[in-house]
Amino acid sequence: MTLKRIVLLRRDSERLGALLSGRTNAENAVIRLLDDKLSRADLVESLDEAAHIVTMDSIVAVRRPSQSRPRVLRLVYPDEAVPEGGRISVLSPLGACVLGHPEGEVCDSGGMPFLEAIVVESVTRMPESRAGGLGY
Repeated sequence: MTLKRIVLLRRDSERLGALLSGRTNAENAVIRLLDDKLSRADLVESLDEAAHIVTMDSIVAVRRPSQSRPRVLRLVYPDEAVPEGGRISVLSPLGACVLGHPEGEVCDSGGMPFLEAIVVESVTRMPESRAGGLGY
């Protein structure tokens, strides 16, 4: 099986690496999936190089392949998560699944049996578009 290309902003990779530091990848499937993505990601410096890729703080529309109606969510760090408000933690199964994938791609569940494949319908807002290009 060919692994799909993962693209991460360097600053996201560094912050996620620090977040995962000290956790063993045997802890759970989400940590294993994120650890795998961090270890093999193509790192880029700016969103210009990651156009239409799910990055931290992106607003994305996702759906299961069997559904026609997408769900809109914002991918955030755990301390910013409000699931009922659509702010999904990168440490959630769904958040970990979509990180680093482009629009139109089907993300597999990374071996998490309780999560189906997810289609990234669109990336509608990118982090550098807010706060005058600061990103955070």
